[in-house]
Amino acid sequence: EQPYYAVGQTLNVVDTPLGKIGVNICADNYLDGLPIGHTLARMGAEFIIAPASWTVDYSITEEHDPYQEKWVKPFSILAQLYNVVVVSVTSVGYIVGGPYEGKKSVGCSLAVDAHGVRAQGAFNEFAGQLVVADLARPHRPERGTDIGLMLQRKGYRFDQLP
Repeated sequence: EQPYYAVGQTLNVVDTPLGKIGVNICADNYLDGLPIGHTLARMGAEFIIAPASWTVDYSITEEHDPYQEKWVKPFSILAQLYNVVVVSVTSVGYIVGGPYEGKKSVGCSLAVDAHGVRAQGAFNEFAGQLVVADLARPHRPERGTDIGLMLQRKGYRFDQLP
């Protein structure tokens, strides 16, 4: 995908009537990209919106569900550490042309908060349902260095590699 996308230069959180919203995109939510989510949460995001295109080989079916570790785990880490809601929507269908020829997008949109998965779309290249979730605005009173203290209380270690 490198020829098609550019690396962003900034992160921002926007205050809206629905809450403070940060945006990251697709692989920014892999475990190795999670510092972006940490940064958005430390910037005060209450909701992290993460549009994506989750693609797999044609042979992968719902029984294989490769997204537990790839998506649910990192979303849950952010949600539980910072009390944020992470919402990711994704496409469905077979991919024709380009670098992902021979793959399919399988839906499986997610909404995760500190209590776990709150909504999940079907894992299927034909999934077309609209998933609606009533997600409460998280209460996030910590600011500045209080965020670090809160993370320490939760057992987060700043001085160790994972």
